[in-house]
Amino acid sequence: PRPTAEMGYRYSAWFMEQRYGNDPLAHEHDCPMPLRPTQDLILTYSRPGDLVVDPFCGGGTVPCAAATTGRAYLGIDVDPKALELSGRRLDW
Repeated sequence: PRPTAEMGYRYSAWFMEQRYGNDPLAHEHDCPMPLRPTQDLILTYSRPGDLVVDPFCGGGTVPCAAATTGRAYLGIDVDPKALELSGRRLDW
């Protein structure tokens, strides 16, 4: 998917490819999210330097997408294994 212009119109249904690119750690979580659509959402609804908060960060896709798009991030999860995976993904 291509990034949408800043604050562009969004449809209510999206069709996205489920690709995980060169991130071998994405599949270590039970419910992985693809990075590119997550980056697209962050680019559309925030500005560089903004803080992106994910209160259920799981495998860390949102913190990774925030980091790669110039945003600060805060990932929270009750599962210690998910937080450990998030930390490893942020080091890739």
